[in-house]
Amino acid sequence: MNVWIVGNVLPPPTWHLNFFDPPFVALFLGFNLLVDSIVLLACILIFQASRVTGIKAPIIFLRAILPVWVLGFVADFIASIPLWAINRSDYLHNALPLDFLVILDSPTSHPGALATVLVLIAVAGALIYVFNYHISFYFIKDLQLKKKMALSLAVVTAPWFMLVSWHWLYRLIMHGVW
Repeated sequence: MNVWIVGNVLPPPTWHLNFFDPPFVALFLGFNLLVDSIVLLACILIFQASRVTGIKAPIIFLRAILPVWVLGFVADFIASIPLWAINRSDYLHNALPLDFLVILDSPTSHPGALATVLVLIAVAGALIYVFNYHISFYFIKDLQLKKKMALSLAVVTAPWFMLVSWHWLYRLIMHGVW
């Protein structure tokens, strides 16, 4: 098992890039807006939100996209706090077994790391659902439609990128190698 540790400093995992590395912020913001827009438009069309609400599809989209996008980032940030704490805490570095610290490098390489990341993805998904149901779709009175749209966005836009290995992403960006 390869854990890349240099002087007790681990490389930033992919979830870390999203929030703290300036070159990637614009890329992730734009990509996240694109994904949120596609999923929101698909929900509006699939669940026939215009017919159910009596509000035209472009108006539904324009009212919801900004809160969906911003609150999605808030949910992702909240869910990534434990990972950030593990990465930054000397106490946790010393308390956790070395092979668990692969959570910071390749979360699919260790069962405990994978379970932790999957729980945090579920937490982010739950927060996305709650935020969208109560805030983003405040103007939708039909509760079934709100639930369907909020749940669809929560499942599809949960931060699945937390499962991506840092080494895989590094090789792809730096060397163009899968």
